[in-house]
Parts: sequence; structure tokens; C-alpha cells
Amino acid sequence: MQQLIIGRYIPGNSLIHQLDPRTKLLIVFLYVFVVFLANNAISYGFLFLYALIALFFAKVPIRYVLSGLK
Repeated sequence: MQQLIIGRYIPGNSLIHQLDPRTKLLIVFLYVFVVFLANNAISYGFLFLYALIALFFAKVPIRYVLSGLK
């Protein structure tokens, strides 16, 4: 269970970390809403791109994220 990183807080001082928690919740709810509306490869591509951009602004190493997916 220690290797499960989805939903785990990663300490940092990035733009995403400094956002108000209500703003982060709103963004997540909107993202989930858009996921349910997505119905083709282009929309899934945009969702994936948005997730990568969010990871970049959160300064979370891609290697850390990929290790949690296995």
C-alpha cells in the first residue's frame, strides 16, 4: 500500500500547491465532468495533455507518476 501514489499528497511549493483548496476541488470536479463528456480520441488527447500540463505546474516528476501506474 506504500507504493500507491494516486491521491497521495506530495509536498512542494509549486503554483498548484499554492492554489486555494476550493479552487483545486472545482478544477477536479470540472475535469471529471469533462471526462464523462469525452467521446472521441481528440477529446481524450486534450484531457491527457491537460493532465500533463497540470503535472508540469505541480512540479511532480513524471518518473514518480509512472512508478505508481505499474
